[in-house]
Amino acid sequence: MKRVIYNAAKWLLNKRLSRNGWVLNRNVTISFRDVRKIGRGKIYCSENVCINAGSMLVAFADIKIGKNSTLAYRSLLTTNANPNAPYNELCNIYPPVHKEIIIGDNVWIGANAVVLPGVKIGNGVVVAAGSVVNRDIPDNVMVAGVPAVIKKQLK
Repeated sequence: MKRVIYNAAKWLLNKRLSRNGWVLNRNVTISFRDVRKIGRGKIYCSENVCINAGSMLVAFADIKIGKNSTLAYRSLLTTNANPNAPYNELCNIYPPVHKEIIIGDNVWIGANAVVLPGVKIGNGVVVAAGSVVNRDIPDNVMVAGVPAVIKKQLK
């Protein structure tokens, strides 16, 4: 009986998400608790994607998440950076940015990690907890730090 209730709740959640700009493939798991999407961009989740509780996806441009990839607890993906343009004078130095994020297959983004606008993360990448990814990451590496740098080559 519990399994039937769980499946019904998951089906309802997926229907609600698809109306809110999520494109979900087969076997996508999105936590029932505190996963938020802000913005009108679409979020494309390939097969077997897992998004854990507390994750926030700021999608003013599209976000694409590859097969078998995981966003750990409280991860943040943002396609938008804006110093309150046009009101803040800093927008002359830091113009608003709206760029898509692409995450490859078999990627694990650790807890409290941040992925900034325009970043492309390759296949087989591990982003350590608490890291800030501000540039493209090649395939099969582990990155860590603020800003994230390559710490290890993975097989």
